[in-house]
Amino acid sequence: MTPIDELKSTLRHDIQLHERLCEIIKKECVMIRHDSAESLSDISVEKRKIQQEIDSTNRAVTVLLEKYYQNSLPPESISRSEIGQLVEKLRKSIIGNVAAIGETVTAIKKSKKGIVDRMKHFAIHESAVKAYANTG
Repeated sequence: MTPIDELKSTLRHDIQLHERLCEIIKKECVMIRHDSAESLSDISVEKRKIQQEIDSTNRAVTVLLEKYYQNSLPPESISRSEIGQLVEKLRKSIIGNVAAIGETVTAIKKSKKGIVDRMKHFAIHESAVKAYANTG
């Protein structure tokens, strides 16, 4: 496998990992919105594995891109175009992940607010029950 082919393959793999991570983050967001936290630990384990693999793949992409740009022989224009397209697709995948993370953060904030509101509701009812009990 040539260094250019290796770079293309690694970029494709990195894109797939980012897309899988985005899907997992979206699932996580749905679970948070629907208060189904029982499955969140399984998703967290899977998400952590993918994040570790992304870190490793990103390092490999960096090394391969450095070699690609340091190479004194210019690659054919088809490879250059394909690498540019793959890098652009990777960039879009990363932006998609950032957007999904933003949605998850918003869902967590809403969930926390909902929990706080329910606790206040319970506290009001508890006070009412205690007041009623003291009148008897």
